[in-house]
Amino acid sequence: AKAGVGYNYLTPDYTVRLEVGARYSIEADSKLEVGGESDTVDLKEKVNPYGELSVLWNKGINNMPISTSLYYTQTRYELDSNSALAENSKLKQEQVGLKVGLAF
Repeated sequence: AKAGVGYNYLTPDYTVRLEVGARYSIEADSKLEVGGESDTVDLKEKVNPYGELSVLWNKGINNMPISTSLYYTQTRYELDSNSALAENSKLKQEQVGLKVGLAF
C-alpha cells in the first residue's frame, strides 16, 4: 500500500511536482543466507518513506516534452522470526536516483 501528498507548480514552460509519502509492506518474507546456512523468515510490517521531485519541460528537444525526476526511497527490514539468523538483525536499503524520459 502507498500513501502520499503531492504539490504541482505550473508555468508556461515547465511543470514541477514534489511528492512525499510512505509505502507500507504487508505480509512479506525473505530468504537469508549467512555463512552457508539459509533460512526463510517473515518480515515485520513496516512503513517506508519516499520522495520524488519531477520536472516536465513542455518544450524540450524538437518541441518534444522532456521529463526528469530525482527520487529517494528507504526500505527498512526487521525480521519477525524465531530463527537464529534473525536475532538482532536489522537491514536498511536506501536508493537515490535520477530518471530522464521523453513524453509523446
